[in-house]
Amino acid sequence: PDSMNFHDFKAFYKFVFQFSREGSMKTIEKEIVAALLPMVIGPRSQHTELFVEFLLQSSGNDRVTFDQWNSFLEFSTSVHDLDEYSDEGAWPILLDEYVEWYKSNGKC
Repeated sequence: PDSMNFHDFKAFYKFVFQFSREGSMKTIEKEIVAALLPMVIGPRSQHTELFVEFLLQSSGNDRVTFDQWNSFLEFSTSVHDLDEYSDEGAWPILLDEYVEWYKSNGKC
């Protein structure tokens, strides 16, 4: 996936989510997401390692939706400095919680 252009990668990224769902479930368990993200997104995101750590530590997010999955890719390509992140944007709550966790745990 590292050598794909962004358009092709985005299609592949969406496919991975759909392929990884169990049966008719519309979400993926956070443990599966934690295993998939580093393999799928690789060096395309500077947030992957800490986001995975956040997912595994958070108690309120047992599953990840397709919207959250896709938003993480968009977030990764558009938000580079979490200190300048505004929760007034249209990001899913999961990403707001990630940034809050990041800042409250002294990751910055």
